[in-house]
Amino acid sequence: MVSLAGISGNATTNDNYIDRQQKILSTKLDYLQDLLKTRQDRYQSQFTKLETYMSKMNSQSSWLSSSMGSS
Repeated sequence: MVSLAGISGNATTNDNYIDRQQKILSTKLDYLQDLLKTRQDRYQSQFTKLETYMSKMNSQSSWLSSSMGSS
């Protein structure tokens, strides 16, 4: 069991199961953080565009309502 932790005799090594698993998990974490950032940016952009379109539609609706009321 101590070999999993990289202990050989009285010395420790960096080439062991736990170290390799930590590197794999670190790589996965980096990938997932990049993926999250990409998706956050995409959704933020979509939300901003939606807000812009909704504002334009509300302005147009207000203009139409005021135009119809003054006829």
